[in-house]
Amino acid sequence: MGSDWIDLKGATLLSVDLFTCPERWTDGLVPLNKAPVGVRHRFERNGAAYLFWIGTAYGNYIREADDLWVGLNVDPDNVADLELVGSLTA
Repeated sequence: MGSDWIDLKGATLLSVDLFTCPERWTDGLVPLNKAPVGVRHRFERNGAAYLFWIGTAYGNYIREADDLWVGLNVDPDNVADLELVGSLTA
């Protein structure tokens, strides 16, 4: 287990952002209509910031799919294509 995962223990949750992907991976399906496919959690511990992502994915792309994508302090490859649909702050 990497040190970032260990450092996350005891961190304070600052916010949670919900994302959708404007296009679906599979042709012929109805639009997602802003249904979330990914969640980014922002944490802080001892002045250090952490990002924890989880979402449905295909490879390193968060979108409507049947795989799971998890990342700590790394963004999915298509982060620029994702659309923010909701945020919660602690």
